[in-house]
Amino acid sequence: HLFLAFSLILILGSIRALNPQIMIDEFFRLYSPLLMFFLATSLMNRRGDAERILLLFAISGIVPLLCSAYHLADCQMNEIYLNGSNRLLGGYQNLRNHALMMLIFSCCGVYFFFRLERKRYKLFTALYTFLSLYFLYLTFTRATLIVFGIFLVTYLYMSGRRLLTATCLIGVTCIIFLSPSLQSRFYDFVRLFSLITATNQDLKALSSLGSGRYGLWSSSLFAYLQSPFYDIVLGLGLGHHWVLTRGAYSGFILIKGGFVDTHNDMLRILYQLGPIALGLFLGIAYQCIQAGRWLIQNAKNFWHRELGALVISLTLCILMNNALSNGINSRTTFGWSFWIIAATGFIMKRELLNRQLRSATRNMESSEDMAQSS
Repeated sequence: HLFLAFSLILILGSIRALNPQIMIDEFFRLYSPLLMFFLATSLMNRRGDAERILLLFAISGIVPLLCSAYHLADCQMNEIYLNGSNRLLGGYQNLRNHALMMLIFSCCGVYFFFRLERKRYKLFTALYTFLSLYFLYLTFTRATLIVFGIFLVTYLYMSGRRLLTATCLIGVTCIIFLSPSLQSRFYDFVRLFSLITATNQDLKALSSLGSGRYGLWSSSLFAYLQSPFYDIVLGLGLGHHWVLTRGAYSGFILIKGGFVDTHNDMLRILYQLGPIALGLFLGIAYQCIQAGRWLIQNAKNFWHRELGALVISLTLCILMNNALSNGINSRTTFGWSFWIIAATGFIMKRELLNRQLRSATRNMESSEDMAQSS
């Protein structure tokens, strides 16, 4: 129901689009990932479909991993220099795309490392996860590194590994304090706190934080709130987020002909479709978390619990990524990947409910037979 309501608002936003070309592009970005989620939960009805989907997706990740390894060996990092760091682009056309896909493969690797029991399989998944994380690190995209940390801690906690969760937190803290490169990449968070709490705020310095994100978000949000009431409620229409960000201060203002992305997928939905659509989107994500919690509470074996932990932790970290940068509403391949994995929680929940229903039916029939014979 939430998906259908979101689709109706999306159609209304398409009618009010900035121009036909942007309308087609934005509609595809916002609609197709959720459509994949809807189709997967609707069509995958056979027993074991959830695990088959995850396994197929993890195996498909071997191709981009090998491609990234090739480009690393080919000294690609010597050619790409951004914000004081050499970066690995891999086989993608965009650093964020590379980082986000490595994030997805890393999360799948963590899941299968705990899911599989045979040592040789564990060794392979450990290598798979390490390479995904290593290539993710070499992109030096801060938001993605943050959300993987959130995923790992949440996954360990939700799967019942409390001691390992505490160990992981301590380990991550030590790595940050011992790594000058990480400290320099995340120094903006320290500056943000100091600038906000300062008596005489340096607005120019504050606006430049996060590669200009703070200034971009605050100025575009102010412009959105100055719109007529019906535009605030229904959104300005597809493509109008470019209008709100075009005049904003941003480190990206000189590229793409003045079309400045929001670098925040929550604001991307809000500006184009309004708060109702944003609430529906968050409602769909919350249903994913609910499905994961149901699996943990009603697990028939340990891997049901692992799958529930995967769906919950991945959903939370993706929402965090959407709030910090571009994500599943801007990058379609990444969006398809996330929603298909999230769908496995619903698929497994339905499978377990069907098992309970069949078991209850057999018990009822058995009781009736015993009553008739007696």
